[in-house]
Amino acid sequence: MAATDATAIPVKNQAYRVTFPILDADGDLVTGATGLDSEVSKDAGTFADATSEATEIATTSGMYYLDLTATEMNADTVAIIVKTTSSGAKTTPIVLYPRDTGDIKVQLEPITHTSAVIPTVSTLTGHTAQTGDAFARLGAPAGASVSADVAAVKVDTAAILVDTGTTLDARLPTELEGGRMKAFVGAIGADVVTAAAIADGAIDRAAFAADTGLRTIRSGTAQTGSAGSITLDTGASAVDDFYKHAWIYLTGGTGAGQVRRILGYTGSNKIVCVNANWLVTPDAATTFAIFGLGSVYTDWIGANAIDSSTFNSGAIEAAALATDAVAKIADQVWDEILSGHLGAGSTGLALNSAVAAGDPWSTALPGAYGAGTAGKIVGDNINAPIATVDAVVDAIKAKTDNLPSDPADQSLIIAATDAITSAVAGVQADTDALQAQFNGMTEDDGGVRRFTANALEQAPGGAGGNPNLLLDTTIATAPSQVSFTLTAGPSDNDGLANQAVVFYDASSGAAPSVRLCTDYVASSKTITIDSAPDFTVIAGDGIKFFVTAPGTTAPTTGQISQAVWDEFANTKVHVDDPTGDITRFRLDGTTPRGRVRPSEVNGTTHGWIPQ
Repeated sequence: MAATDATAIPVKNQAYRVTFPILDADGDLVTGATGLDSEVSKDAGTFADATSEATEIATTSGMYYLDLTATEMNADTVAIIVKTTSSGAKTTPIVLYPRDTGDIKVQLEPITHTSAVIPTVSTLTGHTAQTGDAFARLGAPAGASVSADVAAVKVDTAAILVDTGTTLDARLPTELEGGRMKAFVGAIGADVVTAAAIADGAIDRAAFAADTGLRTIRSGTAQTGSAGSITLDTGASAVDDFYKHAWIYLTGGTGAGQVRRILGYTGSNKIVCVNANWLVTPDAATTFAIFGLGSVYTDWIGANAIDSSTFNSGAIEAAALATDAVAKIADQVWDEILSGHLGAGSTGLALNSAVAAGDPWSTALPGAYGAGTAGKIVGDNINAPIATVDAVVDAIKAKTDNLPSDPADQSLIIAATDAITSAVAGVQADTDALQAQFNGMTEDDGGVRRFTANALEQAPGGAGGNPNLLLDTTIATAPSQVSFTLTAGPSDNDGLANQAVVFYDASSGAAPSVRLCTDYVASSKTITIDSAPDFTVIAGDGIKFFVTAPGTTAPTTGQISQAVWDEFANTKVHVDDPTGDITRFRLDGTTPRGRVRPSEVNGTTHGWIPQ
């Protein structure tokens, strides 16, 4: 099969070349289509792979041809579909109706006649058969022939050409191609092809050859737009930043005529971000074209065409410099000859003067430097006094050499420690005796040491009664745990106010709870105390009142205990201690080591004992 198989009309059972385009959704030609798959169906049969495969014409033209074999053309209807895997490309359908060999294409006008009857003629008689060039012609002169008529027409035609000054042969093509007449540029008159003569969209980007540089990277109709972006058609590239740094030109529709540089592109959603907001925001009616970056060659740039005014401020960023640009610039600076950079106040002049001055460390001090210079000051104030400083240091060393290597006598410290230990042992004995007395006067109430009822009630040396006891009665009612009515009581108001009161749990024998009576109403025998007792008081529980010194409040067992220990700490232990340290003692027969620790009784802290 070859190009010669492409005829104007396909012929049945004869090889045939069909030519067709592959288009995308916008009607643009798809160049370089990939994954081509051509299938053929004969007379509505099942599609099957074609013997040959579609081939693109020339280079990236978007036009393709498919060669069909005689077998594939042996049908009254040949249906063809050409599929491709190129993104955005559409499947191309083609339907052929091959004619049978020997068929002559004619167009007949229909002849109709009402109630006409065409008789059957079995034998034609009375006429002479017409053969050769002697056919009888209706309306023709007698004796003339068809060939004579043709010759007469040719003579008349030639006369017409002479009369009109034209030569028809020069206007006719020398050959027909594919049943069509060729048109040569030379045959077209001047000013025949104008902008008005070319239909809109007749010349698209695919019409330009790839090597002309006139093709766009992408063109189409936008899906939508925003202030600083535009969404390309669905067939645009799916690769991120595929169009980055290119230029996009709005060719038509909303916002037409605007040009922006592409800063970024997202292939998944086809969104192009531009370098500046649109003056008119594009929309779905906007058409666009994307052009690649232009190249600039150094041969095109004239002498001194580029200077500092050519570039905007900040136009060249650090990222635009070559990776070794900084090192090369630094090398050039340090390799520069100083003689060309000796202007007043310049770094080059300072460096040059420093080199000319020579090595300062080789200059004698202080005579070589003038008054007020650093060399003069250093020479006068350091050079001469160094010898004096050295003599003083030697004298100090001589005295320190006489000091003993271990001036502190450890035996003195041990003797002082033994004396302290002996004094502490005496204090420990006194403390043990005081602990025994305290334990006899108190009892453990949930971890708190409280004086026993016997200790509170018994007279110091009496035999049964306590002269400090004002009232011994019971609780009549308990409206709350800070207000109670008594079974008996004095008749004068506040007769029990500011006196110590002790509550007794009659049912469980709980330890007594000591509180202060703050108010007493004689008419109702109602007392008020400073805070709730340590147990819940109910009717029938015992209550006793004791005399409290005027101007004081009844002490709690904790206050009494603390007072005892404060007395012990302040008056019972006196040990000379030049350091002023204090030591903790436990009243359990042990002597802990250390300083500044609280004293303890049965694990309860009671105060600090100065040593």
